[in-house]
Amino acid sequence: MVKLRTSEFPEGKPRSGWVRTYIDAPHRVDGMVEFSYSLHESQEAKDSRIDPFYYGSHIAMIRPPEIPHHRRRRTVDGKFIHVSKAEIAPEDMADFLDNNPAAYQWETKTPLLWTAPQGSLPPEMFPTYWGDSEPLDPQWPRESFVLDEADEIDKLLSLHDAGIEARKVSGDHQGTTLDLQVGAAVDDASEDQDGSDFNTAVADVFASTSESARKDSGWRFPSVTVSNAATIDTALLSVQANFTFNNNMNGDLNFEDVDDSANFTDTADVIDRVRTDATATVWAEDGLDDEAFNNSPEIKTHAQEVFDRGSWVSGNAVMVLATGKSDALKLAFLEDYDNDTSLAAKLHLEIAAAAITEGEIMAATSPHYDLGAFGPATMVPY
Repeated sequence: MVKLRTSEFPEGKPRSGWVRTYIDAPHRVDGMVEFSYSLHESQEAKDSRIDPFYYGSHIAMIRPPEIPHHRRRRTVDGKFIHVSKAEIAPEDMADFLDNNPAAYQWETKTPLLWTAPQGSLPPEMFPTYWGDSEPLDPQWPRESFVLDEADEIDKLLSLHDAGIEARKVSGDHQGTTLDLQVGAAVDDASEDQDGSDFNTAVADVFASTSESARKDSGWRFPSVTVSNAATIDTALLSVQANFTFNNNMNGDLNFEDVDDSANFTDTADVIDRVRTDATATVWAEDGLDDEAFNNSPEIKTHAQEVFDRGSWVSGNAVMVLATGKSDALKLAFLEDYDNDTSLAAKLHLEIAAAAITEGEIMAATSPHYDLGAFGPATMVPY
């Protein structure tokens, strides 16, 4: 493995001026987008052939354009449209579903079936990230849309760059950064802490002094390509609020402490899943953004416990669990896969590069770098 020479973190240079150069341009491998790149503090630094201050490699779960996203349809004033043709304001939705006979109701949740006043209704089917069909709650008309892949890459790199800036990170990070997203209706769910109201169509977190009012959620991420006992530098859960109200988070974060997390059909439960041993990470934040993803506090300690398990195998599934605190009432209504597939929760993992042993090459000459550590690739000359 070759470690590339880098500059110090550019203290005082805002990331708005950073210049990214792709080493291996974004391309798809087994359905995932892979790429590697360098960062300079400015165009002037790059033109002057000053060493980049950062190298990174990345694997991201970004849905290809031929597999569109889906979301519940809304009116121009933001109301949800129910199949009964009723327009329901977000704050009235729970009451409508619980009390209005026009609302479609759950018949059974495993398997997923629904009933309507006029009889049974087969669920609508939508593709997952892997191309298979799966059910979504059919109470709401859906609209289909396609996201621009380059724009999605820019968004995730913007979040990554913000972390680099906050932690003042520099150096050769030739380990892999993974960006994963919930990709199926049965991979996120909520459940009240008293064991009632298990629901795969929402993913909310409620804090309350009353057990029956507290709500937990879980988010499952399959195909996590992290080697057994690999060192995790960073792990972050990212969620987006549903609305500009009821967007206050107060919960504990853990990972499920198993080798391979089951989805919410195979194991229809949130609250009884075994949490990692490390003291839970508290996420207490008011006013979660409803227009962008919000990063959780650092949860790498919990992720490390899972990947250090003796039977962990790269490619297994992991689950992040949020437990509502026993505290003053705070409600976090969060976007979930059923509501908008593009806004389902994300997991960001940064895996440390393999160790460099004494005697290995520690630098390379500019402008043509030895990129063997990235695999076949060509550096664009400065």
